[in-house]
Amino acid sequence: MIHHHLTTALRTALNYYLDAANQAATLEHLYNTAHDDTTLIKVLAELREKAPKVIPHATAGAQGLPLVVCQQLSRNVTHRPLGGTALGVEQTISNQTAQIEVMTAGAEVAEVLAQLVVTALHALRADFIANGYLSFQFDSIAELAPQEMLAAEELGVFVRRLNISAMLHDSSTARLFSPDEVIGTLSLGLTPQGRVTPL
Repeated sequence: MIHHHLTTALRTALNYYLDAANQAATLEHLYNTAHDDTTLIKVLAELREKAPKVIPHATAGAQGLPLVVCQQLSRNVTHRPLGGTALGVEQTISNQTAQIEVMTAGAEVAEVLAQLVVTALHALRADFIANGYLSFQFDSIAELAPQEMLAAEELGVFVRRLNISAMLHDSSTARLFSPDEVIGTLSLGLTPQGRVTPL
């Protein structure tokens, strides 16, 4: 779930940041002390010329650089509130982790695009919280493993991996089965109270 939310959010954010009409706001918003404005403007122009594609992991079809890939790594249910809600809706609270891979053909482009993604994640945190997330945070940028680094250098690909963690409130809006529906030899009815209907 989180990777689809990240994909949608980052597509919107990068479209805004890479719009030439928003360049001044992007430069002001982008916290980057490693590059001067001249370099940033050059890299932003390069990214506008060949805009990065933001996709979920394992998307079918050939993809070209630059690329931003969102992947869910884990989903662990930590709480299952007893009795659901007052409306009887089933719900869980889960911890989820995700990874965003930024892949480009140049080192400076990789750094700036990764920084744009980090800036977007900080700016969009309130939107994630407003849409059912109990917590949402950018954790770190991970280095590639040595063998991955060698392979990436051989292919001329520069990669940055960003780690995200969040806590979500998941709920089911309706019951899948009616109380007395029979599927094969399995009865889902509980009549009388608390007793499974005999087969």
